This record gives sequence, C-alpha cells and structure tokens, in this order.
Amino acid sequence: MRYLPYLALLGAAALWGSNPVLGRLVGDDVPPITLSWLRWLVTLTILAPLTWAQWREIAAALRGHWRILVPLALGVWRLLSSPPQRTLSTTGKFHG
Repeated sequence: MRYLPYLALLGAAALWGSNPVLGRLVGDDVPPITLSWLRWLVTLTILAPLTWAQWREIAAALRGHWRILVPLALGVWRLLSSPPQRTLSTTGKFHG
C-alpha cells in the first residue's frame, strides 16, 4: 500500500502528458473544451479508486475550504486546460 501515492502521481503525469497526443489524434472530431472535460473525467475515474481509503478525509477538507478551492480550480482550468486545447484545433497534426 505504500506505493499507491507514487502510482497515483505516475498516473496523473501520464494522463496529463498524453493529452497533446490524444488531442492531435481526435482534434478534428472532438471540440477542444469537450476533450478537456473528458480528460478530467478519465483522470477522476482512474485516480478515485486509488484514493478511496482517504475519501472521507479529503471530502472533509474540501468542504472546509470550498470557497478557496472552487475559484482556484476554475482559474486553473481556464488558464491551463482551455488554451492548449484551443491551439490543438488551430495547428496541424505534426506541429507542436
């Protein structure tokens, strides 16, 4: 069980890093914002079972600090997820 945090970090990095590759492959068929939301849904689906044992602690922390976390999450999504997805729709498949 000591390896689960490292596995979660590895999974997050792999999913994050595979996003431009996937975006190039399906960029013509899937709108950029939809692709961004689907990426986060897949990440949540994969990482949630790894953190299930600590779910109550995490939920309590989120409930206690939601007024800070919601604007931060929306800001990060807007700044870090949307622009790269939009550039995928305006560049060719072989340009990075």
